[in-house]
Amino acid sequence: MVINDPVNESIHPDDAMYRVMKGHGNERGYIPSGRNNTLVFRELVGKIRPSLLTGKRLLDFGCGHGRMTRHMKTVFSLSHLVAADVLETGVEFCAREFGASPFSISKDNPISNCDSTFDLIIAVSVFTHLPRQLFESSMAGLSKILDKEGLLLFTANGEDFQRRHNERGHNVTLEGGFYFGNLTQRRKESKASVLPLDEYGQTCVSYDFVKALLERVDLKIVEFVPHGHVRSQDIYVATH
Repeated sequence: MVINDPVNESIHPDDAMYRVMKGHGNERGYIPSGRNNTLVFRELVGKIRPSLLTGKRLLDFGCGHGRMTRHMKTVFSLSHLVAADVLETGVEFCAREFGASPFSISKDNPISNCDSTFDLIIAVSVFTHLPRQLFESSMAGLSKILDKEGLLLFTANGEDFQRRHNERGHNVTLEGGFYFGNLTQRRKESKASVLPLDEYGQTCVSYDFVKALLERVDLKIVEFVPHGHVRSQDIYVATH
């Protein structure tokens, strides 16, 4: 699919993803990579449920400062877009610059409090960082607000992540199909999240763990793409 509509290229000064890419000398790749990542998810929706490609409601869960959010209204021809995150500056930025409705997540305002339901929910590089309790409660919350015929698309670290990190000498051992480790040094360098260290780290899960969790929250996997996001994270697509 070719997207010719102009995109708002505004970048928030606290955008951690942009800062990381700039640090690697690839700041010019920030906008096109966000578009390309969004198109990957559009292709999956078109393959599985093409009726959801026009005039629907989409939740960007974990919007950050809008790397992908800025492309979603055009790529998905949306009637409504909601940007949700614990980063209030990110949520406000996505609302102001990209026309999204804001939803700020906190312990007192979990995503399950959202008063809308959605045809599409996309969560990229969110479940790759959550401890087990927050991982499970977030999935349950998303299930609650997903329309009966809707699709939940999310990424997770899986077997490839475990293999690569163990080859580097890290001990990534899944207990009950789940691993969570903190990112103390990386967090100090990137300032990637406002969450405490025990709520934001590096998460790895098995397919069987995800499948069982989804079943407990009334969801089922309809598509699984190993290494489908940035040739690293697994992509899951689920529905009721």
